[in-house]
Amino acid sequence: MTSAAVPRSPADGFRSVARASGIYYVSHALLVVAGVISMPITTRLLSREQYGLLSLAFATIAVLTLVAGLGLGSAAMRLYHDARRKGSQALRHACEGWITAALAGSGTAATMLVIVVTSTTDVAADPYAQCLVAGSGLMVVRAVTSVVAQIDRARERAGIHAATLVGVRYATLIAVILSLWFGPRLAVTVLAASIAVEAAALAVRLRSLQRAGLFTRPRLPRELDLALRYGLPLAAAGSARFLLAYGDRFVIERFHGLDAVARYTVPCDLLGKLGELVAVPMQLAAVPVLFRLWSESGADATSRAASQTLATTASLLVPVAVLYALFAEDLVVTVASAKYAGAGELTPYILPGIIFSCCNFVVVAGMTIRKRTVQVARNVAVAALINVLLNFLLVPSGGLAGAGLATSLAWLVLIVANARGALDTLQLAFPWRPIGRAFVAVLTPVAAAAALGALDPASPVALVATVGGLAGATLALLLLLDPSLRVILRSLWPGRLA
Repeated sequence: MTSAAVPRSPADGFRSVARASGIYYVSHALLVVAGVISMPITTRLLSREQYGLLSLAFATIAVLTLVAGLGLGSAAMRLYHDARRKGSQALRHACEGWITAALAGSGTAATMLVIVVTSTTDVAADPYAQCLVAGSGLMVVRAVTSVVAQIDRARERAGIHAATLVGVRYATLIAVILSLWFGPRLAVTVLAASIAVEAAALAVRLRSLQRAGLFTRPRLPRELDLALRYGLPLAAAGSARFLLAYGDRFVIERFHGLDAVARYTVPCDLLGKLGELVAVPMQLAAVPVLFRLWSESGADATSRAASQTLATTASLLVPVAVLYALFAEDLVVTVASAKYAGAGELTPYILPGIIFSCCNFVVVAGMTIRKRTVQVARNVAVAALINVLLNFLLVPSGGLAGAGLATSLAWLVLIVANARGALDTLQLAFPWRPIGRAFVAVLTPVAAAAALGALDPASPVALVATVGGLAGATLALLLLLDPSLRVILRSLWPGRLA
């Protein structure tokens, strides 16, 4: 993998997104494969109660990490080029300051968490408390890693960043499997293995920054207030976003217990990972390019690139949604075991929320470009509050379906609010034609398979073959119908498909 440089031409905006997204699509496909491998193993090695506990623990740690990191990762990517224009010394001091501040903030938060947990609960008898104590170390590692990773993204080192993500994911997978196989089959075991791998990866990345002359020693920058003004609202938004994404699980646990959390989590995680396969590479590639285009070429070029990004994302999400809806129950049972039979019935309730969440990054860019991070935080906080309130209303009577519906409605509220807030920055064209082409591309092979009676696979092997064949046929048709996807493909093999 190689890093893709961003061209200066305003007409080439989406091509620069395509070049980076090609790298990220390959890497994220490998990450999804790791997730597909991991889920059936961990769901079998852990009890449903421990798997539900693990889901809650990771959600809690994610929220606390966002708060503890002070939003400095987002600030590092947005402010990197401003610091570079001031000279190499100013850039080094800024990078050192962002990293040091993230370490200090997360270290303080982790210490406070351990003190609160150990002073208010019997850690030895409380599995959730054990997870929080162990997770305090993971908070620090991830907060600092976030800053280092965003600096790499700002440097347009797409290949290095993608390769690191893949390496850490597979190393963690191996460490978790070995730890659960030879050690106690508990949620806290997974956390301990994750800390070991991610801390080692962080040390390697810091050494890389040192060789590049961007990190020599810890220091607090003179202009830390600028980074905090930009980052802190995004940290609050990120925390609220996790409440938006995971608040339903805390409500489910309150009314129905950890067993119900696990049953709800499996289809949500499975569908979420499939959605991320489309959205995350586009987000990783597009956001730095949109920032660059705004500063160099203005609103028109940025809007064109953003509209093309939204269109491509939507056209790829359509077949994911259709194929998952057709085979949801079989996929859940095959991936997570028969313990989760019936969980596929939640698909109509959770699917809209996943789609909205995957498209939100394009819409919200209109406000982050203008540095309106307070407005971003307010929108997410309102949506998260709506999510929790709707869950408390719908979960007692509607069960897990009510939770899925509540979360999907909250995501709809958020994406509409963000779209309204971005109107004066990005003029986004709704992707009617790409969505129509995507439906044609996926429904054509589905109709052919239905005519042959091939939509009811009798075994896991037949399921994989059927879904894989339909996905391959759909992608081939999309490449014929959608020129934006051909741009991404040419970015991977520039000399073959020119």
